[in-house]
Amino acid sequence: MAGTTVSGRSETLPAATYADAPVSYGPEIEAGNRRVVATYLNLAFNADHMDRALRLFVEPDLIQHGPKVGDGAVAMAEALASGVIGPQCYDLKFVLV
Repeated sequence: MAGTTVSGRSETLPAATYADAPVSYGPEIEAGNRRVVATYLNLAFNADHMDRALRLFVEPDLIQHGPKVGDGAVAMAEALASGVIGPQCYDLKFVLV
């Protein structure tokens, strides 16, 4: 893992933050979150509509913790288009709700 990312953040700091403050929402919200993630992955990567997926699901001021991508939805799109993030395909077998 990189010490810091392109955006100057730690890759691991978010994990420590969430471990100390676990989520506290019910199964209905969790099921909705799973549907959103599955829809985003299918639209962005499997259907090859990344621009549309970013517009629908990603805030323009996305805070990125990945080592090679800057902050923001535009930086994410640029990283995918330039090959910084290689082609992706997700085979979703189960979305447990």
